[in-house]
Amino acid sequence: NALGDGNANDDHFPPRIDPDASRNQVWDVSFYTVKVYDTQGFDGATGTDDMRFLDGRYGDVDMIPLSGNVYLEVVDPDQNENPLMSELIHGQWNKDAFTGDDGDREYTAAIGSSTFDPDQDANEDSAPIWWMGGPNASGSDDGNSDIITPQGGVTNPSPLYLGATAGGTTSTDDSISGLLETVKIFMWNAQRGTWERMDLKETAPNSGIFRSTTCVLVADARHPGDGNLGSQPEDTIMAFYQDPSNHSDVSIISIKVAAGGAAGVTPPERLVKVEFDKDTYVAGETVTIIVTDDAFAGASEITGTEVLVLELDGTVLETWNTIPAAPGAPQNDFQVTYELPADVSGTLTVTYTQPFPGGKTVSDTAEVIPAELENVTGIDVTPNPFDTEVTFTIIAKPTVAVADKLTVSVYDLLGRKVAEVSGTNTASVSWDGDDLRNGAYIYVAVVEGADKVWTFRGFVYIKR
Repeated sequence: NALGDGNANDDHFPPRIDPDASRNQVWDVSFYTVKVYDTQGFDGATGTDDMRFLDGRYGDVDMIPLSGNVYLEVVDPDQNENPLMSELIHGQWNKDAFTGDDGDREYTAAIGSSTFDPDQDANEDSAPIWWMGGPNASGSDDGNSDIITPQGGVTNPSPLYLGATAGGTTSTDDSISGLLETVKIFMWNAQRGTWERMDLKETAPNSGIFRSTTCVLVADARHPGDGNLGSQPEDTIMAFYQDPSNHSDVSIISIKVAAGGAAGVTPPERLVKVEFDKDTYVAGETVTIIVTDDAFAGASEITGTEVLVLELDGTVLETWNTIPAAPGAPQNDFQVTYELPADVSGTLTVTYTQPFPGGKTVSDTAEVIPAELENVTGIDVTPNPFDTEVTFTIIAKPTVAVADKLTVSVYDLLGRKVAEVSGTNTASVSWDGDDLRNGAYIYVAVVEGADKVWTFRGFVYIKR
């Protein structure tokens, strides 16, 4: 009755519009929520609308200007039947049916029937959800094929029930591009009667998100209704979706044109973010990266070429093409892990890009610091003997810790210093002994860190 329905019990769905509505605005129609008995178009548990209008930049909108164009997006995991393919939902998925095939409704006879029988089953309810009658076996026509728009409600051209007359067509029920009205997914201007079929393509394999392959122009003052909805300010554009796998899953949304009229409904914010599980890591630790994306809620994974990139001070450490769902976490969380090298420090940056056209890019940062040195128990010399170069590495606790300073002095057997190498904030230094002859040499390693000093001595051998 809030829509001006004169009789709530007349079996009309959607209800007929009462031209004598108290607001004296015959076509001032908008929906906030339509209850459906499935969770594909509307998630009753979370209150999330999973069907929405998008503008030309694929952004959620609750109002569209006359100069704009509109896409339709539906989240329907039912139709994600092959996780390896981006699947298509044809707006006329009942295309094997003919216009007069209208299920059990009063004015339609069965397919192939040669006599008029208003009560006979037509075997397949191919008509759109608003469509009431049509040509039957006896050749008669109810003439009222539009439950939403009452006969005479749209008068230009006249008589006009559902569709506008596109260029060259002879049917006033055709779409703005001349399509027949037996479609299942479409946009419709409730004031003008103009409409267009919407075919939906999955945005990425296994995403469960379906977006219309084309947009609909809101208006064109030069050719109203021909290739556009012919809208005017304060018109209501509605979108209808019927699930081809579950025919009872029907969703309806609406949007206002330009300013004025009923207020638009602000679409819910679709959360997209990526974050580290900590702000600071110690070199050698395992990093956990969490991606939260409402667009993939309920999916087993997010897939796309280099959909996630991890960098350290601008250098790529790792990339991922698949992000699995996080076990035991909310259904919109996805997670990967990465083990940091033991000798790194600096700023980590992780970047996530939604793997579909117009997808958002988000990022997060964290710091990597060397582990705090607790104790040093020795020096590892590798290789020993060596040919030209040898590396001296502290045996530290914890194992990933580094020294504030490491100095290694090398002496020959007569006690003469032949080399010295050092480094800061490091766990190792290397010495090139290429200019020395074969034989044994003595090294003295001094390790500084944690306000302590450790000294170690040993032999190193050159052998060529």
